Amino acid sequence: MTAAIAPDCAAPEVDAARICAVFDLDETLIRPKSMLAVLEQYHRSTADSPDQAERRIRDVRANLTWYVERNANRAAQNRYFYRQLAGIPVDDMARAAQQWFEANRAALYHDTVVTRLNAHQQAGAVVIVVSGSFAEAVAPIAADLSIEHVVCARLEQRDGRYTGAMLGEPTIGEGKAIALRQFLQVHGLSMHGGFAYGDHDSDIPMLSLADHPVAVGSNAALLDHARRHDWRISPAVS
Repeated sequence: MTAAIAPDCAAPEVDAARICAVFDLDETLIRPKSMLAVLEQYHRSTADSPDQAERRIRDVRANLTWYVERNANRAAQNRYFYRQLAGIPVDDMARAAQQWFEANRAALYHDTVVTRLNAHQQAGAVVIVVSGSFAEAVAPIAADLSIEHVVCARLEQRDGRYTGAMLGEPTIGEGKAIALRQFLQVHGLSMHGGFAYGDHDSDIPMLSLADHPVAVGSNAALLDHARRHDWRISPAVS
C-alpha cells in the first residue's frame, strides 16, 4: 500500500498508460465511517471495563456532534476529529483497526462497488483509494482488497504517538481532488479515460477529474449534480 501524499514512502512503479480507477472509501466502498469506527474500537480494546469504554465512546461522539453543529466545514471537522487521537500510540491504533476489520468484515463492504473495483483490477487499471480517513484505519481494507495505492490523511506522530495534528491539508472536498492530482503528477498518470466513485457532494471535485465519474448511493446533492452533468449513478447497496 502506498500513502501517495507521504513523501517518505517509496511508491512502486506504475505504468502511465494504464487507466486509473479512483474510489472514495467511507460509505462508498465500505458502509461505515472507518475513522470513527476504528477510534471506537480502540477505546473498547484498551478500556479497563465495558462501562469505561462506552463512556469514552459517548464522549467522542458528543464532542464531534458539538463541533459539527457549530462548524459545517467538512475539512475543519476532519481536523477536529484527529485532535481526538492526541496521545494514542500508533501501534495500538493499528491493532484496533485490525480487530475492527476482522470483527466486521462480513458486513463491511458495499458489494456492488467492490464488484466494480474488482472488475477494474482485472482489467489492469491503477486502483487508488482517496479518503479523509487515516492510514492505520485504511490499511486492513486495502490489504483485503489488494489495493496498492492509498491517498489519505497524514497524521503527525511523535515518540510513537499521534500528536492530534495533521500534516498537510485534509483529504476532504477540494483537498481530495488536490491530493489526487498530486498523486497523478508524481506517478505520471492522468484521469483521461479514468473512473472515479464517490458517495457525497463533497466528492464532486474529485469525481470531476475523471472522464467517467460515478455517483454512488443516495446523497441528494450529489445525485442532482450527477443528473445535470450526465454522470453515471450507481446504488451502493448489494
